[in-house]
Amino acid sequence: MQRVAPDDGSSSRRNDGDALIPFVRYDFGYQRVSSNIEATFNRLEGGYGPFALYLEEYGFHEAAPVSVLRVQRQMFFTV
Repeated sequence: MQRVAPDDGSSSRRNDGDALIPFVRYDFGYQRVSSNIEATFNRLEGGYGPFALYLEEYGFHEAAPVSVLRVQRQMFFTV
């Protein structure tokens, strides 16, 4: 919490955009696995101070025969 304090003048203060302490981050990925299978990836991270939340989903979509496989993961962290 000391690194995110706005009045902290020390060299350890968090600068805007610093990747070491993400408040919110979203990632997306797409891959064409074969001619009838596509894969997607979504990840959302959020946190403040000693708390963090992590949501992740992988999806595989097949065109013929039509089917979908989804794998989801959720985590909550505290220090």
